[in-house]
Amino acid sequence: MGAFFSIGMSVVSVHYYLKIVKVMYFGDESKSFESIKVTVSTKVVLTLSMIVLVIFGIYPTQLINLVMEISKTFLS
Repeated sequence: MGAFFSIGMSVVSVHYYLKIVKVMYFGDESKSFESIKVTVSTKVVLTLSMIVLVIFGIYPTQLINLVMEISKTFLS
């Protein structure tokens, strides 16, 4: 029963992904899109998030140690 459900969900997801591919490669190119206006606060948050992500990607040991310490306090 579970296998049939998984296959059915895979078919549904392929349908949606193929719709995206169709629009990307065969869609109407004459449509004009407006640029998104981003506020300064949004730019600041995105920039800080990007910096933190890059730092933890390069030096993951600090994050791992922090998580280990926090988990010790909850488990003890």
